[in-house]
Amino acid sequence: ADKAVYLHHSHPKFEGLSKFEQERSATNSIYLRSSQSIKRNSTSLPRIQKIPFVQVGYSSVAKEFVLRQKRQFISVIIPVFDKVALLKQCLEALNVQTFPSADFEIIVVNNGALEDVERIVNQYPQCRYVYEAIPGSYAARNAGIAHAKGEIVAFTDTDCIPSPNWLEKGHRYFFGPHKASYVAGRIQLRHSHSMARTLSEEYEMLFSYNQGYNWRVLGFGATANLFVRRAILEQVGKFNASLFSAGDQELGRKVRDLGVPCVYADDVMVEHPTTTKLASLLMRYVRYIGGDFDLRRARGINITRIAVSLLFREIKSFFFFPRNIWNRTLGQSLLKRLGIIAVGVSIRLARCWELVQLWIGRASKRI
Repeated sequence: ADKAVYLHHSHPKFEGLSKFEQERSATNSIYLRSSQSIKRNSTSLPRIQKIPFVQVGYSSVAKEFVLRQKRQFISVIIPVFDKVALLKQCLEALNVQTFPSADFEIIVVNNGALEDVERIVNQYPQCRYVYEAIPGSYAARNAGIAHAKGEIVAFTDTDCIPSPNWLEKGHRYFFGPHKASYVAGRIQLRHSHSMARTLSEEYEMLFSYNQGYNWRVLGFGATANLFVRRAILEQVGKFNASLFSAGDQELGRKVRDLGVPCVYADDVMVEHPTTTKLASLLMRYVRYIGGDFDLRRARGINITRIAVSLLFREIKSFFFFPRNIWNRTLGQSLLKRLGIIAVGVSIRLARCWELVQLWIGRASKRI
């Protein structure tokens, strides 16, 4: 195609086309829609010589042809602090991706894990091991970005299991009609294999890792399932390494401010396990509120104003979240519904106590 003087596209609506010509026309349609180098609707190209149709393949292989021409290298970054036992599951899922193995790499960043992460990483040829001493997942992701070779950077977590077509589908949103620079994918929760879900799991199935909500209401994608064009990261800067939570919110805001195409892709999926223990669930939600506090403080807002604002938000939620849970658990027993509400109360009380601690000067913790 790079040697063609001009390309004439035969429209399928014309009568009299043979089956071969119809297939060729369909192929050219895909090529014209996908190529960024075609000059469209031009009548002034020099017609030095008559050239037949540009034949880029039959319609059955046209999509693969376009992907091959447009394929860009992807760097997958996974920070590791705890849950090292789950890392191998994540790497196994990445090892069987439908996306060509030659077109992506995996960077595992050890951020203080006590287990031998490097030994696990060395079992996978596509993986590279990086160590980052600065605590925090965002500091670890920054270290991964610094070592990444890809034009597209994909983020996921140790305990996530990407679907087999995760990279292939995520990659496609950067081309074609979307031409995205920032893609937030779906996070599908999976509960433990026990016979009955715990109350913590029931609460999580209702409220946790709702990437669709993150996108619609808060305008960002969580780093458990996020793709960003490398050039965009270079424009907005890396993650705020001082944060233990909410760094993905800040990055999302910076990218939106650029005005580049951003999309939520429901078919780009990773699975994330639910939390079976209430203590672990409380610690995570406490870390979230600490991230909100630190993010606002980094913007120069007075800490008293931050604490009062966030405390008011938490207290106000006591008046509407029980009804929300009640309406969304109509098929559950009365005891279970009350138990899920009790989990919600525990989370909000823990978050209020954390805000008081932060207000009086205690630093937020990674937990």
